[in-house]
Amino acid sequence: MNEPRDDISGRPCRLSAVRVRAGRRGFAVATVVILLLMMNILAFGAIRGGGDESSIASLRVETLRALYACDAGLIVAIGELGRGTDASALPASLSLPGASVAMEAGAASEGIEVVIEGRSGFGRRRVLVEVEGSD
Repeated sequence: MNEPRDDISGRPCRLSAVRVRAGRRGFAVATVVILLLMMNILAFGAIRGGGDESSIASLRVETLRALYACDAGLIVAIGELGRGTDASALPASLSLPGASVAMEAGAASEGIEVVIEGRSGFGRRRVLVEVEGSD
């Protein structure tokens, strides 16, 4: 008769011992599958977190670009007002590479109020300048 044999010693073994080994193998396979699933979840979480950092860095760059655009608009506005240009004659907007500037001038209590807004993508920076003239 064909009876089951032990893998190592080759001696005949009982059928219940073979079933125990098969059960242990099944448990080991299930454990490995669960561990791989957990590693996958951790890997996807790490990748997702990196995407968030990338978008934050991109927004910081756009905000800095908007600040520089706002600074350029401020220099133009002060230069024009320093030459004696009327506040209503200031350019309403400037177009820069990768950014834009909007300027709005109005009368303040003791001079001229200029609002300058720099924009780049989702980044926005706004500066309010009050200019007083001396005669």
